[in-house]
Amino acid sequence: MRLIEGAGQFLAELSDVGVPWGIVTNGDHRQLDKVAVAGLEGIAPFVIASRLFGADKPDTGVFIEGLRCLGTTAGETLFVGDTPHTDILGAQRAGMASAWLPHNREWPGELEPADYQIAHVADLRPLLLD
Repeated sequence: MRLIEGAGQFLAELSDVGVPWGIVTNGDHRQLDKVAVAGLEGIAPFVIASRLFGADKPDTGVFIEGLRCLGTTAGETLFVGDTPHTDILGAQRAGMASAWLPHNREWPGELEPADYQIAHVADLRPLLLD
C-alpha cells in the first residue's frame, strides 16, 4: 500500500489551509494498517473503516458519520472515490458532490455520473484551494 505520488502533499496543503478531510473506507481493522503503511496515520484527521463502524459503503450511514467527523453538511462536502458502485453511489445517496478517480476504467452506464472525473486528487486543487 502506498499513496499516489503527490497525494500526501496535496492532503497536507488541505490541512494547512483548514480544509477538512478524512478517510472513509470499506473494510475492517486491516484498513487502519494500510493507512499507517501509506504514511497517513497521525496525518489523517480521521479514518472510518466501515466494518468497524457497522455499515459498508454505499450505505449512507457511513457517509453521514464522515460528515459528522468533518463537521460539514452534505451540500458542502465533496467525496472522492475510485469505486462507482460504493464510493460515488453512496456519496450521491447521501447528498454529497462526488469526484471519481477512474484508474483507467470505464464508468458503469447504469449509474449517474460523478460530478467530477479526475486523474489525480491534486486535480481538485482549483476547486478546493484556489
